[in-house]
Amino acid sequence: MTSISLANTPCILIVHPQGLGQLTIHSEVLALWPGAKVLFTHEADELQQILVTYKPDTLICADTMSELPLAQVLNIVHHVLPKTDVIAWSNQAQTETIPIGVLGVVCAQKPGDLEKHLLQAQQRHHIRTQLRALLKQSIQAMFFEPLSGFLTRDGFIQVCQQVFEHLEPNKQLTVFVLRLPKQFSIQLERDPRVKRNTLDKLFQRIRQTFAHDTLCKWSDQLVAVLSDQLDWQQDQDSILASIMALHAQLNLPLMTGAFPIRPEISIGLARPGQDAQHPAELVTHGQWVGQLLERHNLRIESILHEETHALAKRRKKIELSLAHGIEHNELHLEFQMVENLQTQQVESLEALVRWNHPDLGRIMPDEFIGVAEDSGLMNALGTWVLNHTCMALRQLHHKGFALRCAVNCSPGQLNNPEFTRFLANTLRHHNIQPECIELEITESTAMQDIDATCRVLRELQELGCKIALDDFGTGFASINCLRELPVNILKIDKGLVVDCLETPQHHCIVKAIIDLAHALGMTSHAEGIETDEQRQTLASMGCQRAQGYWLNQPLHLALLMEQLEQRQTKH
Repeated sequence: MTSISLANTPCILIVHPQGLGQLTIHSEVLALWPGAKVLFTHEADELQQILVTYKPDTLICADTMSELPLAQVLNIVHHVLPKTDVIAWSNQAQTETIPIGVLGVVCAQKPGDLEKHLLQAQQRHHIRTQLRALLKQSIQAMFFEPLSGFLTRDGFIQVCQQVFEHLEPNKQLTVFVLRLPKQFSIQLERDPRVKRNTLDKLFQRIRQTFAHDTLCKWSDQLVAVLSDQLDWQQDQDSILASIMALHAQLNLPLMTGAFPIRPEISIGLARPGQDAQHPAELVTHGQWVGQLLERHNLRIESILHEETHALAKRRKKIELSLAHGIEHNELHLEFQMVENLQTQQVESLEALVRWNHPDLGRIMPDEFIGVAEDSGLMNALGTWVLNHTCMALRQLHHKGFALRCAVNCSPGQLNNPEFTRFLANTLRHHNIQPECIELEITESTAMQDIDATCRVLRELQELGCKIALDDFGTGFASINCLRELPVNILKIDKGLVVDCLETPQHHCIVKAIIDLAHALGMTSHAEGIETDEQRQTLASMGCQRAQGYWLNQPLHLALLMEQLEQRQTKH
């Protein structure tokens, strides 16, 4: 008799009266399936209980029991455990009453039949075991992130939905959203030797802080937490104290080798049923709350303010309608002229995108650009801006105004490996020379990953575009970094320009930046000119270009061309 040994041993139930026949079947089963768990019964109630408790893989039933006929056995199996293999053991010549092939039922009548059917049952059991193992692996991959051990996004959504469905009426939960700054991730990427160790410690810190809560690695930068740690029946001061304690615990220094690193994890939150209902919307709301605190330098106390959550909901509305706004041309461009301070001639333009929302009214870029970045719409928005800038330049050139135009370049565009090729194709399509386009990047964007930034900017310069470093003086660019950056134009932040007349120190700072730009072979450009005195002072310092409301306001293309024609007539 052939023997097959399986790692995952099955449970076999023999339904047969006690006696020699039962022992014979038992011995045959063990000879084929060593170590199998074998159970016995010949009573209906006990049969049902065994099926519920042990869920046997295979059932062997004699058709000779008057107290428990085969038809009754099959009926019980059908209602309790319908996928069980059933082998009907019969020594009778007449087997018409046995429903062969129904519900996995086979008949063992002749010598060797039982062995044959048991071997087939073994094969089916082995296949089922493999399928269960594959399913378990698939579920593990689908619902658990391997590095952190936290739930994946899909797993978190399913868990939340189940919890919300069975939540007690007086039970209130909180979804925390923890965000790791990009700069922290970049620092880890620069030293891969400590990356895994640091991330392991970071995840361990989060586990300790939220020891009894449900954790999810929502993205590379976000961790979502479904928590019952906050008692929303308490007064606001007590709730805030709990949040501050969690935030402080998360941001204790982490030791990486000999050096401590402060994670600088931001925290946001959302309340199910109040801020949103679907888990994904709750995470998004909590993420926006945390980002609002960061971007506006708000104290953590603001996390509970109604205004903060109202702004987060406004941001949600902006995100949901931004794609529609881009597609249906709710956006438009305005152009601000840039003057040569020495000749007072218009030297170039800057394209500024505006959005007239049908419900929210006029929305400025500082509000929806960040939404575009976070929601993956930056490429679509950047494409729209670049195409409409090129169309405007064609009209201007056709009218005889040979001007360049600056457009803002976002971090997402710089990180897109296809951006240079896309830009070249767009310019070619509109018959615009690359020299007519200035691409502006902010100082903070350039400093995120200076090596990668330099590589992309060199490609853009080789294409023929000019590069401007915007808002200089607000970030942390050192002189050495500035020397390395392939930049043509240094734009002095308007805050410094406004202050340049306030004190001798401010005056010296602006003059030093202008001299630095010239020493590095860059064009100096002042933003935010608000008075004629500022204009004259900057011109006397040697600043080459300027823009601001004192010179001119951003204008629609038609009004811009009228103003250009008027200036041309005067000169």
